[in-house]
Amino acid sequence: MINILTKLHISGKRLTINWFSVTVTTFMAFFVFWLELGIGPALALEKVPLKSIAQITIDEEGRSLDYPLALFFDPVEEEIYVVNGTTARIVVYGPDYYPTISIGEGRGVFAPRGGQVLPNGNVYICQLKNASNSAPRITVLNGAFFVDKEIFLDETPGIEDFQPTQLAVSPEGIIYVAGQTSGTNRGVVVLDNDGSFLRLLQPIDQTRILVEEEEKPANETDDALEEEDSFADLPEEFRPREAGSYSEGLGPIRIHYVTLDSTGKLYMISDETSKIYVYGPNEDFLFSFGVKGGSPGQMSRPVSLAIDEKTGVIYVADYMRHTILVYDLSGKFLTEFGGRGYGEGWFNYPLEIALDNHGHVIVADLFNKRVQVLKVLLPDLVPEISDAVEAPTEQDEVVPGEQQGDGEQERGTEASSEQFDEDIEKDIVQDEDLSSEVPEFADEQEKEPETSLELPDEALEEEIILESPPVQLPGDQYNIEPLDTPE
Repeated sequence: MINILTKLHISGKRLTINWFSVTVTTFMAFFVFWLELGIGPALALEKVPLKSIAQITIDEEGRSLDYPLALFFDPVEEEIYVVNGTTARIVVYGPDYYPTISIGEGRGVFAPRGGQVLPNGNVYICQLKNASNSAPRITVLNGAFFVDKEIFLDETPGIEDFQPTQLAVSPEGIIYVAGQTSGTNRGVVVLDNDGSFLRLLQPIDQTRILVEEEEKPANETDDALEEEDSFADLPEEFRPREAGSYSEGLGPIRIHYVTLDSTGKLYMISDETSKIYVYGPNEDFLFSFGVKGGSPGQMSRPVSLAIDEKTGVIYVADYMRHTILVYDLSGKFLTEFGGRGYGEGWFNYPLEIALDNHGHVIVADLFNKRVQVLKVLLPDLVPEISDAVEAPTEQDEVVPGEQQGDGEQERGTEASSEQFDEDIEKDIVQDEDLSSEVPEFADEQEKEPETSLELPDEALEEEIILESPPVQLPGDQYNIEPLDTPE
């Protein structure tokens, strides 16, 4: 409740009002109310019509899906792979969004993060080094979920401390790996199909690099040891970072996420610069886009993206702003949806995003402990996006660090790595009273082909709608030999 204070001066029977105070405080009250309603900068953004296709909230044993840390989609089998943060298992959901199986330690999966399913059925999984996993690695499972091979990154000279969090495999079998490193080996690690190191792909931009790590005292106190033990079960990238001295300037940046489109273009997200870097099929830099900030149209902590080539848009999940931003293929901002909340279409720290064969947006809604599958009706909002938008060519190249908006930061909106780590470390899920309205959803009477499936109420909160037959990708698109199940 907003209290408006005025100065009242009582002299005998005479009552006078300080009109200056009344004017100022009234203006302030109106301004706060104006912001709380989401008017102002957001007024220019029309509401994006959404429709909830499914709300995935249970694992394969019918328990709560706690903290989905990552997800990826298999377009051939139409299955969603979700990393359950509490159990460190990968739960596989079928086309009906019902859990069918999970993959864990029995199949060599100990600390999974991002991954990819190839058309031949092979599953590539990034695994971090932690208390359960002795070394950072990429585990390759065959179609029966048996380990075919493992690529140990700590055995590769020059990237021993690299922690893989996300990968993308090209049709030629080249593996692009994004992750965390405390050294200067920032960027994307490029491996061949056998796991041999080829090179580092390093976008250059304004960055903050750790120059010298602060030495720990020889005799740590019991409190320090106890604090260290309390973080033992957390993924490495979510633990507090070491103190030390940093330098500012142009240099290789940390890449948090990498993906490929059908033409071979590479899209990389830097969560420290809040920008997306686009490279051509020959690994030549094309352009970058994104403005760091906390206002509509800006990115505070982008963590993942998905490309819808049919409509010509890119969806970007912003962890700190609890929103999904939408850009065209040239990097032009179109709109955004979401915000912090618990209803359908709202998010509580979205961590990863993917698209299914129908163009539905799949979001790992971390602290809401669910995966949302949403139909985003962008053509109704921005009709021109139905036409394919060509990305800038090399002649239109934008040099990192020189585009409009670089360095602009709204006060109080910067999300440092330390803040990001602290957010994950604490179980900040609370039963907060969020009185915001649920985002505008499409008319439920809308006519479209649909298939109703009778599933447990806990599994789905919406009727499941399948709009078109699955799109089958040719298995021979990748020059990788099929793997046989071990005897």
